[in-house]
Amino acid sequence: MVAPPTATNAVRRPLSTARRGLAHAAAAFAAAVLVVVLLADGRAARSANLNVEACELPVSYLIHHNVEPGYGFLVDRRSSTTRRDDGDTPEGKRRVLPMRLGEGIAAGYALVAKRYPTVLLVPLAAVEDWSYPFVHMMFAADHPEWPLAALSLRRLYVDRAFRGIYLQVELPYDKRKKDGGNGDLRTLLAVTTESASRISTRWEDGPGALMEKLAIGRSPKLALAPAPVAWLASAAGGVDTTLLLDPGEDGVARLSPLPISLAAMYRAALGRAPSRVEDLRFASFRAAASASVALQPPDAATRARRDAAYADYLRALIAGVRLQAAADGLPAPDAASLSARLQVATRLGIRPVALGGA
Repeated sequence: MVAPPTATNAVRRPLSTARRGLAHAAAAFAAAVLVVVLLADGRAARSANLNVEACELPVSYLIHHNVEPGYGFLVDRRSSTTRRDDGDTPEGKRRVLPMRLGEGIAAGYALVAKRYPTVLLVPLAAVEDWSYPFVHMMFAADHPEWPLAALSLRRLYVDRAFRGIYLQVELPYDKRKKDGGNGDLRTLLAVTTESASRISTRWEDGPGALMEKLAIGRSPKLALAPAPVAWLASAAGGVDTTLLLDPGEDGVARLSPLPISLAAMYRAALGRAPSRVEDLRFASFRAAASASVALQPPDAATRARRDAAYADYLRALIAGVRLQAAADGLPAPDAASLSARLQVATRLGIRPVALGGA
């Protein structure tokens, strides 16, 4: 005979059901955590067995601060092993802003500080053309007087764990007064057809030099760029046209082409789009940047040096692509896939080496 329900039984049954529900939820959560851990461990295990030294790309180490969350250091190999639990930290502390650049793409990083240049670390998968950095570096070396960002492909380690192959972008920098500068900041303009995002050299989107000019009825004037710089701007593809605007009433805007969209990087780092300005006159800047430019062909000796340097770059790049694929547990791209990501150098007429299978 079943005992009639009592107050105790009435409470016990729902509590028992609740406990079972909590147990199921806890088990599901533990399983999800286990999957994440196994995936991370799988990548860690693959990375531990990689021959990273077979890739000759230079190395950068991003080390997070032990006691200040959200800060870190971009250092060399020696500084990456410095003990930081006793207050002995390297120089160059920056804010570390992770950038979510799309599904299936590793996180990037924006490193920001008043005392140091802003540095963007962009995973190779988020860069459309992999030969663009080489051409950019080549033209930047030929025109040191022009304010171009510093680009390089790097092997990136985060807290001494191999993260992948990244494009490192060091933006133009303006010193503080206390560091010997004049305190004025230039503005990076990411120009589309009839509007421009404004981002200062300190990775801020305040009014800046552009709004100062527009407030007094002046429009920025576009400085005449050297032909190779103009060619780089036209080769940047569908990304925003990047200009560097000097402060002051007479400050001019100079082409500072990049293979990435600064507005997209800013949005990925801070979770919001940078401030934009609508102005029909920006259309002329965009048109000037996208116009085709004829370059003077190099002499035979210069061409030979350029082709040899590109061959070295390409060998290091291919080794880096193989390394990245192995770390991700994916097959390496074939020669056709690689060639599709090297169109800027092809347009310039740089002779590619035989790619073979990557």
